[in-house]
Amino acid sequence: MRPKPQLQQGIDVSVLPDSVRQLVADHPEFLPRSRPAADALGPVHDPSLDDIWTEIQQALDDELLAVWKSISTLTLRLTAGQVLSTTNRGYVVVYEVERDVRLTEGQQVALRAGEKEFDAEVLAMAGARLQLWVRASSAPPPEGELLADASFLLKRRKEFCGQRATSELSGETIHMVLAKSEDVVTVQDKWPGLDWMGGEQDHFLRIALGTPMSWLWGPPGTGKTSTLAVLLDELHRRGERILFVSNTNTAVDTALLRFARTTPGYGMGDVVRVGPAALAEVERLPTPVTVEGIGASRGEAIATALQQCEAELKSLRARNLAAIRKIDGRYDGEDDDSDTALHAIARRRDKYFDQDRATVPKVGYLVERRHLLREMLDRLEVATYEQASVLFATVHQAYLRRLQGQRFDCVVIDEASMVSADLALIAAGLSDKRVVVAGDFRQLGPIHQSESPVAQKWLARSIFEHAGIPLEVSRHSTRPNLVALRQQHRMRPAVADLVSNAAYSENPLITSDLVMSRPAVAVALPEAGPVVVVDTSKLRPWMARASGIRSRYNPIHAQIAQVLVDALPEETSLGLISPFAPQSALLRSVVGRDDEHRAASTVHRFQGGERDVILWDATLASGGRLSKVPWFSDSKTWEEGSRLVNVAISRAREQLIILADVSSMRAGLGFDSTSMRVLRDAMKAGALVDACDVIRSTATTAAEEHSHQDRPPLGWVLEAGAQMAMLWTPSLPDPVSPEILELLAQAHRRGTQIYLRTVTPITATGHRAAHALQAVGVSVRYLEHAVESFALCGSRVASCGDPLLATDPAGPWVMSESRDFAAVLLRLAKRKHDPKMTAGETDSVLACGHPQTLWYYRSTDGLPWLDGVCRYCG
Repeated sequence: MRPKPQLQQGIDVSVLPDSVRQLVADHPEFLPRSRPAADALGPVHDPSLDDIWTEIQQALDDELLAVWKSISTLTLRLTAGQVLSTTNRGYVVVYEVERDVRLTEGQQVALRAGEKEFDAEVLAMAGARLQLWVRASSAPPPEGELLADASFLLKRRKEFCGQRATSELSGETIHMVLAKSEDVVTVQDKWPGLDWMGGEQDHFLRIALGTPMSWLWGPPGTGKTSTLAVLLDELHRRGERILFVSNTNTAVDTALLRFARTTPGYGMGDVVRVGPAALAEVERLPTPVTVEGIGASRGEAIATALQQCEAELKSLRARNLAAIRKIDGRYDGEDDDSDTALHAIARRRDKYFDQDRATVPKVGYLVERRHLLREMLDRLEVATYEQASVLFATVHQAYLRRLQGQRFDCVVIDEASMVSADLALIAAGLSDKRVVVAGDFRQLGPIHQSESPVAQKWLARSIFEHAGIPLEVSRHSTRPNLVALRQQHRMRPAVADLVSNAAYSENPLITSDLVMSRPAVAVALPEAGPVVVVDTSKLRPWMARASGIRSRYNPIHAQIAQVLVDALPEETSLGLISPFAPQSALLRSVVGRDDEHRAASTVHRFQGGERDVILWDATLASGGRLSKVPWFSDSKTWEEGSRLVNVAISRAREQLIILADVSSMRAGLGFDSTSMRVLRDAMKAGALVDACDVIRSTATTAAEEHSHQDRPPLGWVLEAGAQMAMLWTPSLPDPVSPEILELLAQAHRRGTQIYLRTVTPITATGHRAAHALQAVGVSVRYLEHAVESFALCGSRVASCGDPLLATDPAGPWVMSESRDFAAVLLRLAKRKHDPKMTAGETDSVLACGHPQTLWYYRSTDGLPWLDGVCRYCG
């Protein structure tokens, strides 16, 4: 029998109010307790696993080194904050992140706004969108800075593997997970007469209930989450204690909501969500499952007493500060509400007011009460976990304090392809009886940075690869405790066939009758069918780096996406997916919202989700001359590029739209690459539509196509009359036409400050063109490298595949009017050392009058810098 935690010695309950003392008398388990020593918990040490834990520690060391080399402590600017939901102790807020970063779900961070700092936890990271749970008593500010130690969870994992893994984890279940096919014992298919869901799902359920180790391979749309919900319900009915873990908070909440629908009669505290929820629906369940929701009923007296205690401290502090100001007029620690500051205030007031010596003991009394009440709330959280029968958590919670010392009859690891092997072993080791691993090893893999062999072995590979399952599947020789689901209930047949050919040739997907009988939903291009390729080649799109140095974006593709979005009725759900975070930010501005009905993001956010219409924006373009992303050329089903494409195209229920510069992809990608095979199959089985025809055939004011014979697009943009206009062009014509110079001069006279960015000219004629632009009031800066070609003023944007100021451009312009799109595009295009454009500041110039050049690639420290030497005058 496992030892129970013991009451701490010397706890003085006399400092508690009567209501809380009565609660303690009724529920002594709410008092803070000391944990037993780690070696008194869990299974007996298994020395055969020592080498594995040593290897994993080395892998984590290598990963820590890689993280520290990239960036150790992040300070990120957050903007556009929106409160999504409220919890008892804080808020769920979504922010825009102004840099490309990768944060881990469950990571502990801090939100700083001015002088205030809030504790927070990462709930989800999708492209440039960051979802946080913020501990605060009032709504967090819409802007601030995020302080994040990127190595936090890695350090905790390493500590766990070195100090607690051998004593707290079951070696028997870990060996079961690592077993190869030939080591699998006979599988029992129990309860053959029971019927839950029918077909493959029932086969898996019988194996999972009768075998200590089972595997579920669930390709997209095959009902994996529903199958696991039925399994959890059946295990719960049989009295087993269950831990369900997945890689993200969103995946955990999705599984929890499905289980709640399958098992509606669970009792208060029987089912618990470990950590803050990412989906607001979890907070709205009829029977609370969050610690805050359960604690609201069980610990209401504690929470109320804590609020009263803090109010008394605040009032006492205010009186003390008022008295001190009367003496010296100020106090430097006014915004400091720490215990030390409270005592300091009390002592200072006591120094000046000897007649009121009750201040110091009263502060001490209140601080002592506050500490104990906070510990009781923490203890209530632990007690809630200890008493629960079914717990839902991210996989990182398996080694953090919330689950320390917990044991389970069954551990279910979902989305296991995205869970690194070391994390899967830690989670599995918490089970004494049964382990279920579910996922799809043809979809996204674990996220890692280190390339060392040991890190590749344990952190870059999932437990599927460690057990050898993908290799077995490719050889058509699978183990008896693996069940593969084949019947899909999501995609129209044309989409399902495209996905099967790309990733599941050994296990082709079969479309269920439910899909065939499903009512049709309005789509963006109804005459084109379920699979459409929109070819942007004739628009000659270009692809640039955000801020000139990171990732990629393609404005013309985003403008075409705007046309397609406008053609959809509101009731049709939509997902816009790009491989690149900056492009996802542009697409998000096009969607105009970010929720479960319509959203735009990178691929990682959409794993496990689905939409009526999916637009996969390949983003690649011939214009820009950027090096191709290596994974676009991946051809094997286990390679990163193949997995990303599989996830992207398999989210669509009704229609899949692939937005691509077909000419560029044909020229730049290998014939056998997965991206190219999917594009060929889509053009063969579906419809190929010219992007120019999409614009012409759609009645919209958001985006238009103009040839150069129409009203000049530059004039249309400048007519917006905004305070500032931005022009980008890869080169300057010689000379700049008088018509263009007059348009710019008129705009400048109307009060529009115009900024132009272009590559440093290499000839005298290029510098003369820049001088002519400066003469009509244009602020010019040279760049080492620029491929962008667009004009922006207010909410108007005009993009072109040719140089912006060319006298006779060959390609059409794409014009759109959207304030959100223009704001995001401006943020992506801006460079380091740009002046404060909103304040009317102009670019600095050299003594000779020529513009300065901003250099990137010739910098010794990797940071952009302004050159003080004119490349023309010398």
